[in-house]
Amino acid sequence: MSDLVGHLQQTFPGLYWLYEVLAKWNSPLTQEEIDIATGKKKMDDILAKKYLNELKTISRNVHEMFQEQQARNKVSQLFIPFDL
Repeated sequence: MSDLVGHLQQTFPGLYWLYEVLAKWNSPLTQEEIDIATGKKKMDDILAKKYLNELKTISRNVHEMFQEQQARNKVSQLFIPFDL
């Protein structure tokens, strides 16, 4: 599994972060979510909006993590000792 995760991290960073978010998901699937995923139930507009809002929140969090990572990398590059 670690080879696959490493491949995702190196080749598809966006999918890697999505994997990280989903791997840390704390709540179990509800029966309604299982029914939707298996095609037994269709999503109504209210439920679709709820899930889209959750995805937007997750996406925002991933975007913020990327920004924080970039900021840390910029700061750490400032402290690289020069070879004289």
